[in-house]
Amino acid sequence: MKIYLAGSITDDPNYKNKFDEAEEYLKSLGYTVLNPTVLPGEMSYEDYSPICFAMIDVADCMAVIDGIGTSNGVHMEIDYILKNNINTYVYTLDELKKTT
Repeated sequence: MKIYLAGSITDDPNYKNKFDEAEEYLKSLGYTVLNPTVLPGEMSYEDYSPICFAMIDVADCMAVIDGIGTSNGVHMEIDYILKNNINTYVYTLDELKKTT
């Protein structure tokens, strides 16, 4: 199963550690993890969006770190899934932990 990681980046100075921790945990369970924080940091948000949407296109589900909250990026990613009828399920990371 391929899991796309989503979460607040802009307003969280500790986002990289949270994404890395989530990635390692999910990999330890045998999942393939699509982690947008491995992309170069020098690009604009407009550059990131199509790359992240391409990751979502191939993912089986999305794991949202720390819930959906107020992250504009996470809301855009969920809107993308809904508008394009993509068969990708959205879970919080805590929900995924409970199912394994």
